[in-house]
Amino acid sequence: MTDYAILCEKASAAKNFASALGGTSGSFAGKSYTIVHSHGHLLELVDPKDQVPDDKVTQYRSWKLEHLPWNVNDFSWEKKPIAAAPRRGSHQTTARKSLTELKTAVKGCDAIVIATDVDPSGEGELLAWEIINAIKWQGPVKRLYFADEEKRSVQTGFREIKDIPSQQEDGDFLKSDARSKWDFLSMQLTRIATTVSKQAGYPVMVVREGRLKSLIVRHVYEQLEALRNYKRKPFYEVKFKDPQDHVFARKFKDDEAAAKFRFASKTAGEKDAAAYHPSAVANIKTTRRHSGPPKLLDLSNLASILAPKGYNAKEVLGTYQKMYEAKIVSYPRTDDSKISLEQFKQLYPLVPSIAKVVDVDQKLLTHTAPRFTHVTKGSVDHGANRPGNKVPASLGALSRFGKSGPAIYEVVAKNFLAMFGEDYVFDHTTAELADYPDLRRPLTCPLH
Repeated sequence: MTDYAILCEKASAAKNFASALGGTSGSFAGKSYTIVHSHGHLLELVDPKDQVPDDKVTQYRSWKLEHLPWNVNDFSWEKKPIAAAPRRGSHQTTARKSLTELKTAVKGCDAIVIATDVDPSGEGELLAWEIINAIKWQGPVKRLYFADEEKRSVQTGFREIKDIPSQQEDGDFLKSDARSKWDFLSMQLTRIATTVSKQAGYPVMVVREGRLKSLIVRHVYEQLEALRNYKRKPFYEVKFKDPQDHVFARKFKDDEAAAKFRFASKTAGEKDAAAYHPSAVANIKTTRRHSGPPKLLDLSNLASILAPKGYNAKEVLGTYQKMYEAKIVSYPRTDDSKISLEQFKQLYPLVPSIAKVVDVDQKLLTHTAPRFTHVTKGSVDHGANRPGNKVPASLGALSRFGKSGPAIYEVVAKNFLAMFGEDYVFDHTTAELADYPDLRRPLTCPLH
């Protein structure tokens, strides 16, 4: 028997693991275990002035441009338990206590098994190693990978626990650690932007910049410059129209190819038009085409769909996370655009119930075979966003998770159910002018 300390990211995950394995402690697949959990991140990097040697403290406290940019080699990358202002229900006020409890809980175990979220960014790995380092654990460290917190995924992950030779050989940790350090270093961009803005006379307090903000601000600036410098350039071009108002025109790969047929002056355009004469339509071709359902959603696409309905991204993420913890929907922060065949098989029996909740006619859901565009026989981290294994009694019942709850489930469920609908079938007809075959017109005629 091997005694594992299974380190989960939060209390809700620990509860799901306990449900899957048979309790908060016990044995499974020939290995004894104890489940412990964090409350998200328990540590944070200390202030820049506290990261550097004493003779550089004044420099790293300063917002003057002469002391910027920073030298990354000056930093010790020291971390401390998070200690935010007291707030009811906040784990931040008990970070030090949580670390003490975790250190006690894993004492005597043979190995710590990281079972934090399997994030594409490696954030779960960083969270776990912060704790492992803070409690000064010297024993073996392993990793339990899971697609979601459903019973089958957790049990499969437990049977396939993998060794991690060392922290510096854990690629997910290294990835997230680099990202975290860059985020920390990017606070100097806030100092630069604030200082420059004040020097330019702007009545600002703090101009916040960072890894994403800086890039977004740059893109916004470039777009504004493009709009400011844009000059409309009208042109005259010969096109044909048939009695049914179908327009026949040329297609151009670039501006250079178009220049031969587009003219800046009306006179030049009319002169070119004079060289043409009416022509019959020829070379009509019709092909039957199929259009499959849209791809499964990720969180950003879901947020963009819900934004026009008045739900901001923060509200959507917060509500989705609560629904995920209740197993109403799948893991939110995933880069997967497909689900695994196993996940498809798990959800397939629930299709009628899901359809009933979101008022989709079950007679339309006749495509029962997995689509390779949506389902993969290979592995996925968490799988694309989709309904969970617990089907709600109604959309209205989801309001208890947040005001966007019903809207989230309706969008995610209908997007998932679309793969069970038949393809959209249509006839695609193309035609061209007999005397001017480079002028063409595509026509589309829907069938069903």
